[in-house]
Amino acid sequence: MTVTAFMPVLNEAGRIGRAISSLQRQTHPVSRLVVVDGGSTDSTQEEVKTIAAETDFEIDLHVLQGAGVRFSSQFGAEKAAEHLPRSDGTPDGIVVRLEGDSALEESFVETAVETLGEESYSVFGGPVSPHEPMENPVIKRFFTFYQNAERLPKGRGMAFRADDFYAVDGYRMEPDEDIRSSEIDCLEDGILVSKLQERGEAAFSHETCVYSTVPSTSATSPRRWWVAAKIEREMGPTSYFTRIASPVNKLSYAAERLFETNVSE
Repeated sequence: MTVTAFMPVLNEAGRIGRAISSLQRQTHPVSRLVVVDGGSTDSTQEEVKTIAAETDFEIDLHVLQGAGVRFSSQFGAEKAAEHLPRSDGTPDGIVVRLEGDSALEESFVETAVETLGEESYSVFGGPVSPHEPMENPVIKRFFTFYQNAERLPKGRGMAFRADDFYAVDGYRMEPDEDIRSSEIDCLEDGILVSKLQERGEAAFSHETCVYSTVPSTSATSPRRWWVAAKIEREMGPTSYFTRIASPVNKLSYAAERLFETNVSE
């Protein structure tokens, strides 16, 4: 089965090389990577161009100045799906999403292909672990608990069938939503996973994992959490909107920032 990947990034120059290398080491090949840069002010774009000359797969770099992560993810997934074979006009294959500060265990894509080959599953992920061993066991336990407590795929690393992605309108909360102008630019992975679960089960496999930075470099600001909560009050809750306004996620953000201070001291 053909697999393509996309990566929404912003100022990931010091980490993106590790992320792309993890795709290169996969036991099932990735045929193309789409990198969507929201307007990095560091050398992220130069790093991508340099790495592209050394990979076994094609890398497409798109710069969308000022684009939020939800729009970048929609754009990246659609561009990645364009390079899949088509059956009756529908892309036939798997799309992998990976964040710039994360990396996939080498068996991730192969396990995703095997799992999503079963029609009962619509989205695949594995537990998230820190990149490096952590000296502070409290921080490690907290990180692994809140990343994996729901036993659902995370945007740090997940895979889904392209036809299912289009069937649920991707990261849009409504079919005609203009994502680029939306105030909601957080928990895009929760939106997509919740919608894909209308098509099939979410697979959470301990046979592979996703490695990530602690704390996350892509955490959402508290202001956006409160914007999400405000809109939910006006629109009423839905199966995936409630997750966006979850107080647990606001607490997680605050805890990550606290741990970041402790680690740097």
